[in-house]
Amino acid sequence: MRITDYNSNQMILEELGQRIRDNRIAANYSQMELAERAGLSVRTLASLEKGHGGTLENLLNVLRALGSLSNLELLLPEQSVSPISIVDRKPKPKRASRSRNRAVNKDWVWGEDRQ
Repeated sequence: MRITDYNSNQMILEELGQRIRDNRIAANYSQMELAERAGLSVRTLASLEKGHGGTLENLLNVLRALGSLSNLELLLPEQSVSPISIVDRKPKPKRASRSRNRAVNKDWVWGEDRQ
């Protein structure tokens, strides 16, 4: 299954679990071996493979044990800033201010000055 924005979270968790299972089998690890390498219980790994959630830390441990942790770089690459965007960027204001282009009502006078 291809993971898209239209998949539910549960469908994505199940797909990730299946991919972890497939990679574990391709690496020729039993659940017990991978759980040990990842520092997890077999029950936690089995739960992760079934798509029943888990923590981000458990996922990172499993990916590290499978030698796939560096693939996260593809998922969320580091954002670089181009030199041109630095030059074009205006400094952030330090506080809110009134608009300087406001028209001043010169017809207004104090009550005592009215004729």
